[in-house]
Amino acid sequence: MKLGRALLVVIGLAVAWAVLTVAIWFATGFGSTAFFARMDHPVHLWFSTFTMVLGWVSLGSYLLVTGLILRKMLR
Repeated sequence: MKLGRALLVVIGLAVAWAVLTVAIWFATGFGSTAFFARMDHPVHLWFSTFTMVLGWVSLGSYLLVTGLILRKMLR
């Protein structure tokens, strides 16, 4: 029973993380393309780096939160 609930939590968190990450990447990428790339402004390179770092930070946060929740649930 605990394992089933833990699996549902992991799946739910994975879906939430994926949706949030894609939304942030899309919004930031759209913003950098719409406002800076057409003007040949170098700031769009900063946005690309920012989205990459944000992706790794969000993945690390997801893994940390999932690990802590599973540890508590399966104890």
